[in-house]
Amino acid sequence: MVKKKSIKDQKKLEELKSKIEKQLPEKKEIEIEKPKKKTKKDKLEKSKVRKKRDRKIKEEIIHEFVPKHSLLTEEEKEELSQKLNVDNLTHILISDPGIRHLEVKPGSIIKINRTNPKIGDVLYYRLVVKG
Repeated sequence: MVKKKSIKDQKKLEELKSKIEKQLPEKKEIEIEKPKKKTKKDKLEKSKVRKKRDRKIKEEIIHEFVPKHSLLTEEEKEELSQKLNVDNLTHILISDPGIRHLEVKPGSIIKINRTNPKIGDVLYYRLVVKG
């Protein structure tokens, strides 16, 4: 059997509700703006920021699994071109983290010196390409 609420109980409930409503902040309507479409100008500015960020990283990565990378001089390039066909070298991207500390351009040649405990030092050559 369900008890009916007395008039006193109803009044108390109404008083409590009014007190609670007074303490709550007023409801405000919030306008939601649709996101703006990106223009070509916005995209260009974002790419400029990304390029600037890439240029700031100049520190060499020193880790046991990252071999030593060095840039060949013009004389070393000539000697290498006499031994090997430089055009058929394996490519390495200009954005590669291993060569980011070097000031390289597309067409430069990188010498990678890997050390092997059984064989010794092994040299690899890579042609820098734009990626």
